[in-house]
Amino acid sequence: MGMVGTMGVLWAMPGEVTGWDKKAIRANPDGIFAEYKQNIKAGPVWDKDDPFFNYFAHPAAGAAYYTLSRHNGKSPLESFGYSFAMSTFFWEYGFEAFAEIPSMQDLIITPVIGSLLGEAAFQYEKKIRAQGGTVLGSKTLGSIALIILNPAGAFSDAVNKALGSRVIKSAKADLVLKRYSPDKNNESAYANFIGIQFSFRF
Repeated sequence: MGMVGTMGVLWAMPGEVTGWDKKAIRANPDGIFAEYKQNIKAGPVWDKDDPFFNYFAHPAAGAAYYTLSRHNGKSPLESFGYSFAMSTFFWEYGFEAFAEIPSMQDLIITPVIGSLLGEAAFQYEKKIRAQGGTVLGSKTLGSIALIILNPAGAFSDAVNKALGSRVIKSAKADLVLKRYSPDKNNESAYANFIGIQFSFRF
């Protein structure tokens, strides 16, 4: 139900934000699911997205999925499986397939490179915490590093410390990757959009 609800929210948003060509989808007499089916059948393909998007942003998303799993006590192999499942079935063959054909690069690079980056970040975060939250003997550098490595976790730690109790039970940060058209009159002129979405459980 959560995915259906999210689809409804995305569909209600402007095309320049989501990158969905609603006119083309509406032009399909069989509707949005026919468009989805066509995209699935046509892929995967070697896409022509910007190198930054394919080789940095997508691996960063894979790393975010991976570290989320590691922070929930899963093993490296289990976390790789989670990153693979999320990037493949939730994103490439899930939401994004309603807007475009699944990408061959993203199916491989997102979970593989993402998991390598995610494990490195996870181990470095553990090292910083074991050192009392310091980097090169500095609490300030340690705090900055922890925010970069796990922004949602760093924020919830600060809130819990300020309130003197564990009000926020868990937190996560997801990298949101979208395509949008900066020209509302030309939705084919797509550009890349990247952002961070925070989720907290109280």
